[in-house]
Amino acid sequence: FNVYLEGVSVYMQGFAAITDILAETQGKSCLLVDIGGGTVDGVPIENMRPSGAQPIIDNNGTIKCISNVNEVLMAEFGEKAKPYIIETIMRTGTYAGDEMYLRVIRRELNKYTEYIYNLIKKHGYNLHLEKIIFMGGGASIMQNFGDNEGKDVICIPDIHANARGYEETLKSIWKARQNMAG
Repeated sequence: FNVYLEGVSVYMQGFAAITDILAETQGKSCLLVDIGGGTVDGVPIENMRPSGAQPIIDNNGTIKCISNVNEVLMAEFGEKAKPYIIETIMRTGTYAGDEMYLRVIRRELNKYTEYIYNLIKKHGYNLHLEKIIFMGGGASIMQNFGDNEGKDVICIPDIHANARGYEETLKSIWKARQNMAG
């Protein structure tokens, strides 16, 4: 079989969710970081477009983070926490439970944010000169546990932001086509 596609628009993951943010950056260098379950992906953006610079691709997503938290809990207390509990703490910063456990979970989530910031720096990005936009389920970890002081950071923890962004992009395209036709 041969398949030919016509009139297809392809957008990178996360880009549709941040078009309004990029419009406000006034040409500032940005890094879009999507922290997902399996991977952490960073795409450099310059002049409101993905640049040709080397992206960040790392296999330490939130699933690995949860696993690491449970390894530490097991080592310190001989017990683990259900992923749901850790995910709730990631999203909200809190959970109704034993403060001794919560302290360890928060500490490990803070270490994860340090890992993410070090990963970004290791790839040559300056946390004080470039806008860092975190998306995906892991954006809430950066928002709630990251040392964001003095950094130009935006966190978009809404996992549906990308879908809404694509919807708005499609509406704009259709509106432009209607204006051209009419």
